[in-house]
Amino acid sequence: MTRVVDLPDDDPKVVEDVLHHLYTGHYRLASIAARVCPSLEHLLRHVGIYVLADKWGMQPLKRLALDQFLEDGTECEDGITLIMAADEIYLRSSEKDDLRLAAVSLVRRHLDDFPLSAQDEEHLNEIPGLGSDLLAWHMNPEPESLEFRRCGDCDTLGEQLIEGSYWCPECEKAFL
Repeated sequence: MTRVVDLPDDDPKVVEDVLHHLYTGHYRLASIAARVCPSLEHLLRHVGIYVLADKWGMQPLKRLALDQFLEDGTECEDGITLIMAADEIYLRSSEKDDLRLAAVSLVRRHLDDFPLSAQDEEHLNEIPGLGSDLLAWHMNPEPESLEFRRCGDCDTLGEQLIEGSYWCPECEKAFL
């Protein structure tokens, strides 16, 4: 019997991060937003941890990875970095996943803040589902600031629609 576990679909660094959390209770990929705009690699580590935590049923770690992704993504000033992170998220998550909601919210929030080249726009349009999700969100009123709250019925992350009101994509209803 071998003590080696083969995880060919998972990034070894992400597996190491998840195991570190499992044994210590700490999230060692701390937010860097206060120091510098996060790199694509940094954002994708949060994504990888989120996906692996979901796969292994580690809900507290999944929530922590999502919160750290949102914190760092909110500080990211490079639009193409957010679009490339969204691309990975759309490849690795389901339609109503909290991580998709976060990615759409971050990309939408930054669309006015950075100019996209024709190549960047083409890349954005090649991500299946992101364009239609952005269009659907464009129809909703934009909050003054990006704010999220968990739905009391299903614990899904919802984005603020207007002050004091949030939208749950899982229940498909507004909540306070």
